[in-house]
Amino acid sequence: MDRQAHSDRVTAVVQAATAQGLAPDVIEWAQRVLQSRNDKRLSQKIQDVVMSLDETGSAIFEATPTFSDVASRLRAEVSHPATTKGNLHWYGEVLHWIGRGVLLAKAGVPDLGKRIRDRASFQHALTQISSLIV
Repeated sequence: MDRQAHSDRVTAVVQAATAQGLAPDVIEWAQRVLQSRNDKRLSQKIQDVVMSLDETGSAIFEATPTFSDVASRLRAEVSHPATTKGNLHWYGEVLHWIGRGVLLAKAGVPDLGKRIRDRASFQHALTQISSLIV
């Protein structure tokens, strides 16, 4: 949902709460909470960051097209423990590469997507996640 649609939705909720006669402090609290909510799911944020690394992002999604969904689900499992089926380690490795790549790209390192994609340790991590059952 784009920012304007999100803002319109918050306004509609606030107006409905006001019409129902809810206390002003409750309405103000709800508006602050709703307005500050992000309009992107975690998996979409992960996908955007991964794809910002060009060839590296493409290689990740070629190895595992559901990378962003699985990574966000694994994050939830860390926050709310369940079973991770051993997936956490290799997804964590790929997330480390993504983090490094984003930081180095912001520092101005050229051809970063290709450099990361071609690293043997990155390729090994991709092989591992592409073979996991998630």
